[in-house]
Amino acid sequence: MARESRITHSRLGRLAKLGGLATSVAGNVLLQGSKSLISGNRPVLSDLVLSPGNARKVSKKLSEMRGAAMKVGQLLSMDVGYLLPAEVSEIFANLRNDAHQMPMLEVNQQMTGALGDNWQQHFKRFHFQPVASASIGQVHLAEMQNGQMVAVKLQYPGVKESIDSDIDNIAMLLDFLKLIPADLDIQPLIEDARLQLHAEADYRQEAEFITEFARFLSNDDRFELARVEQQLSSESVLTTDFLGGDVIDTCKFESYQTRQHVSEALLELALKEVFHFGLVQTDSNFANYLFDKNSHKIQLLDFGASRHYDADTQKHLSGLLIASMENDEEAILTSAQEIGYTSTDDEQSYQDMIVDLIQTVTLPLRHQGRFDFSSSQLSQLMMDKLVKLRFEQRYTRLPPADILFLHRKLGGLYLLLAHLGAKIDVAEIVNDRIQSS
Repeated sequence: MARESRITHSRLGRLAKLGGLATSVAGNVLLQGSKSLISGNRPVLSDLVLSPGNARKVSKKLSEMRGAAMKVGQLLSMDVGYLLPAEVSEIFANLRNDAHQMPMLEVNQQMTGALGDNWQQHFKRFHFQPVASASIGQVHLAEMQNGQMVAVKLQYPGVKESIDSDIDNIAMLLDFLKLIPADLDIQPLIEDARLQLHAEADYRQEAEFITEFARFLSNDDRFELARVEQQLSSESVLTTDFLGGDVIDTCKFESYQTRQHVSEALLELALKEVFHFGLVQTDSNFANYLFDKNSHKIQLLDFGASRHYDADTQKHLSGLLIASMENDEEAILTSAQEIGYTSTDDEQSYQDMIVDLIQTVTLPLRHQGRFDFSSSQLSQLMMDKLVKLRFEQRYTRLPPADILFLHRKLGGLYLLLAHLGAKIDVAEIVNDRIQSS
């Protein structure tokens, strides 16, 4: 059921919310620790901090705050969740689709601030109940005066102004509660999240990304993008054509031919983004892809998390894929060092495990014929390798943020292909994309 709540705007107010959360968690720790001692048991601090009650408190509070506080949690769950205790990963995972909504009065205030006092005159009908809510904003369905249906993405109040303080406060909270392993340096990711959030909070930038993607895909009739209504868009409001397809995961109920069409198109698109466009939409949440059963087009949504990749990065990634296809361990290691997965200073056992992990991730490249994503258990194999790397090698190195965002893209794509029961000749498609780049 949808939950409405006003957002605390001020820096002190948001800090107070996190401070109150820390105090509440600490109080629970003392209470549960005392109960354990009375029962004759020696309490373990990490178990007390990560109790189910505390996990619910952290998740609920970040969800209420929205903005950067919520977004950092989402990024951590998707980018380094495999390095965190299971309870912490669950807290952050619960944030992905768990945001409170703005009350109607606040929606009106935000629309007025962005489009003026007479903003409603542009619409024949505006639905105040959002059709989607996330960390930075929520989406409303509306009908223009000419009958055209549009999607209006409205940013939560104070999000842009609270980014820096939220980032600092959430980092302080994670450290205070010892929710991040001591040997894991997440500061580079935190700082990149700061830059990413500032970019995502400018809807004019997203509008430019939509235009750029539309140009790249203008001759590919498999895809459809919404046109931006420039006169009804601003830094905090983005109005586009409404795309009415079904969420892409419903394609699992379609015919084998349709599922293959969708799966191969999405894989080819991901490769084009990296090696041709140099522009990648890094959030592969299922909800960002729709499928129109009438036109058989894949409809693409939400370009706020798009990132540019330069020629050097494209070259190193291309080298890694070629080395992986040839299963050349020496070349894989060289590419891994160029990208930033490892260093010549790392122990040989660590470098060997990095190569092994990359070989696991790229298994589909070396498969003869069509690779069956649904029965490969590839995601579980990857997880097993990562856990082994974490606990046997004291894995503390994070690759550059650009690469972590590609992990996010690849992980989401693998899950979707498995969900759709895709059977794809990956090597053939990758060869075509790389050779033509």
